[in-house]
Amino acid sequence: MRGLGVCVPEGVECVRIEVQQEEGEQEGKGKGVAVDTEEEHRPKQYKDKDDKPTPNQHSPSFPVTALGGTFDHLHAGHKILLTMAASVTTRKIIVGVTDEALLVNKKHHTYLESLPHRIHAVESFLSLIRPTIEHEVVPISDPFGPTAHDPDIQGLVVSEETRSGGSAINTKRLALSPPLNELETLVIELIADDGDAESEEVGATVDVARKMGSTGIRGWLAARDEKEGKREGEGAE
Repeated sequence: MRGLGVCVPEGVECVRIEVQQEEGEQEGKGKGVAVDTEEEHRPKQYKDKDDKPTPNQHSPSFPVTALGGTFDHLHAGHKILLTMAASVTTRKIIVGVTDEALLVNKKHHTYLESLPHRIHAVESFLSLIRPTIEHEVVPISDPFGPTAHDPDIQGLVVSEETRSGGSAINTKRLALSPPLNELETLVIELIADDGDAESEEVGATVDVARKMGSTGIRGWLAARDEKEGKREGEGAE
């Protein structure tokens, strides 16, 4: 496993990318890459296995890379993951966007953006940051999506919270007849970094903004509608 440096969006200092070979890793627990958790994704300095800062290194590259998630109310964490995946892709990036059937138990699910809206948001962002590669943004109705059966995929990008999904996907690929290649997994670990804030008050504001993931955004919308006397979801798009 090694730390790798790659370009990130403006305003993001750096991130840690761990590249892990799946051989010998613990089996996944039935969870694929397709469902990203809605934890916050915030920048962290690159660290090696001894938790020491590492110098910038050349990032890996793959002809075809995949990742997945809900991508609801596309926020900074989503954009960092998409940027990381696009930066290590030379030909084609495949993004699985979770359809509504898998999201009925999400908190404040009535405030989820529609599937076409979420797909369009991902496509638009990828076209902005990496227009020279092919983008395949598809709806998925299970936790694996194309990663379970597409022989062209070599790289898999996940967050720290979904790294177990990489093992589950490779287990599924190896069980096919004939078996498919194992995917090399890139784990993006990001934490809060408000060291550049001009004051403690500003720092707190920045931290709140960075923590506003999809669940937090839907919660804010629900609280707003409750305050205005609307039923949950009545004001949702």
